[in-house]
Parts: sequence; structure tokens; C-alpha cells
Amino acid sequence: MALYSCAGLIESIAKVCPTAFINIISNPVNSLVPMAKEILEAAGVYNPRKLTGVTTLDIVRANTFVSQMKGTKTSETYVPVIGGHSGLTILPLLSQTTPSVTFTDAEIDALSARIRDVSRTVLRRALAHKLSSSERSLGLLACALRALHSDHVP
Repeated sequence: MALYSCAGLIESIAKVCPTAFINIISNPVNSLVPMAKEILEAAGVYNPRKLTGVTTLDIVRANTFVSQMKGTKTSETYVPVIGGHSGLTILPLLSQTTPSVTFTDAEIDALSARIRDVSRTVLRRALAHKLSSSERSLGLLACALRALHSDHVP
């Protein structure tokens, strides 16, 4: 989605449905979220609990790659990933992996590169990209629905 298209959409949401949950999954998410925040603030309707940028896809990929490398169960492995959603802006926090595992410097370099570069690899396989994005969109929807009923959101 082009930046101007997203800006118009956010302006419309601010006017028509100012209390909506807004989950931005389109790239460049690390640019669109701050832009949306500014638009919502200017309209006087910004709520930090209702604007999110979806980078969970990077987390799912990191969890999978660490599980494959370390022999842990993917369903029980969690690797926090912060930063943006492309290239060097993706920062996997491998030292914070649960369950706790150790990595050599070579493993850290290899995993970090693989996690950062996977988007380009996946984009070459368009169907796999659509399926993985769809799966994370469904996970995001489930998390947002849980947030409606609780203060604690995993």
C-alpha cells in the first residue's frame, strides 16, 4: 500500500470510526505505524492500545529457524524480534530466546542473516508468502479479540 493511500485510509478511520483497532500489516510497517500515529494524534483520537504494527511474521520465522537449529519444539520456542520489518531493521533478540538456549557467534550471524533475508526468499515463493501472512493475520485477529476481554495480551 502506498503511503498516501494509507494516509487517506487512516484519516477516514479517524473521522468515521475513531475507536477502531488499527493493525497495520502492509510494508513498510516501520514507516506506516508512525505516520498513522501522527494522523490519529492530529485528529485527536490516538490511542496507543489500538494502533499496532504487525511484525509477528518475523517472530514466527525466527521461532521456526531457532527450533530447527536447536532441536526445540516450535510451539514452545519464542524469539522476540524488534525493529522494522525489512532487512537490517529486523533485530532478533536471540539472547532472549525461550526456552533459554546458547548460540555460538557463527550461529548468531547465520540466524540473524536468515531471519532478515527470509522476506526476499519468501517473496520468490508468492504462495508461501500469502499463506504465512494469512496465518499471522489470523493470529493477530485472535490476539486483538482476546485484548477486548483482558488487559493481558501475549
